[in-house]
Amino acid sequence: MRRLLRGSISRAYPRKRLFYKQSRNHYGTVCCPSCKGFFRRSFLASKNLECYRGNCCVITKGTRNNCRACRYKKCLNAGMNPNANIVALPQVIGVPSVDPLFMNAEEAKILASFYVNLERYCDNSVFNGNEICLQEEEFLINQMLDASVEDLLMKRRPQCPRFPIIWKPHQMVSGKTFKRIYARLVVFFCDWVNHIPLFKSLCVSDKVQLFIARLTQVLLLNMCYRTYKEGCGGLLLGTGSVFPFDKALRSQIEDDQIRNMLSQVVDSVFADVIFPMKDLDINEDEYCMLKATLFLFEGFPFNQLTDHGKEVLVREKQRHKAALVALILQKKEANPAIDHLFKLIQVEHLTTTIEAVSNYIDKEFGLMNLFSLSGMRGNLVHECHVMKYAFC
Repeated sequence: MRRLLRGSISRAYPRKRLFYKQSRNHYGTVCCPSCKGFFRRSFLASKNLECYRGNCCVITKGTRNNCRACRYKKCLNAGMNPNANIVALPQVIGVPSVDPLFMNAEEAKILASFYVNLERYCDNSVFNGNEICLQEEEFLINQMLDASVEDLLMKRRPQCPRFPIIWKPHQMVSGKTFKRIYARLVVFFCDWVNHIPLFKSLCVSDKVQLFIARLTQVLLLNMCYRTYKEGCGGLLLGTGSVFPFDKALRSQIEDDQIRNMLSQVVDSVFADVIFPMKDLDINEDEYCMLKATLFLFEGFPFNQLTDHGKEVLVREKQRHKAALVALILQKKEANPAIDHLFKLIQVEHLTTTIEAVSNYIDKEFGLMNLFSLSGMRGNLVHECHVMKYAFC
């Protein structure tokens, strides 16, 4: 049987060697056990592999872990047969099923690196920041807030300029700057989701529902992490604005709606998110994977997705959560004293708090949209913070 299998595949694909040491016959070519395992895991897990270096990475034994997309492409070019991987091989050697709840540290680090680079890209995406006057900027922001989420994702309407999103406490938030902050954060989130391969694979209706459902939660987590890393004495909102943790300083904010709303938010997230982040020593990799996992939460819009959208969301959530767990557990060797079970429970508690506070923010934004408070009125605000609960 093995001879027949090798013969049928070798006629269709020329044999080439991948990393010659300890090479054996696998999947119609001659490769090492490492490439065999990589090819099997990548194909069976249906991973969405993309190269952001132009698909021209040089893959050798020493650089094979630098780019999974180019490594997988080299496997295919060498003659490795994916059809044999899923059809013929189980009959011969019984390939074990891939556990979606497990991921090794190497794979988790690679996945986290993608989101770390994406986060930095979105932070540094600054266009037309100094070329647009304040009047034109105000016009573009108002046009965006009057658009729909679908128009925003499809880029059919004007958008807020990508001026620098400064995560520093330069000024306290005010009623005049709140709308500008909100608009910049919305396009920050839009840039982030549009570069995620699984999001790009969804249909337009699924994209719209997922965008609406996760906007508030992801942006709130973003603010909490930036505040924690900066060691700021208030919640960083972006564009250099901050809401103080010190209650005595809050009286300087004249806008009653913003002061009352953010007071509740800051008290909650500092106690249950920001201080625990410091205690857990959350690093950049863990934060980026936590953010991606939070984005893939199967909440109330899940039943409104298409069958393809549901399948993608369930699969990718399991994969991303497995990566987050792997990143947390890999610290065991560096610091055996860490109670990893406790840390996993605390991370789950962080997401629960983010969900609860986000629901409160949505309700407050709904009131602001209804009564045109602080300039927060428009179709986009209505869809993202009011109509999202129509999915229930």
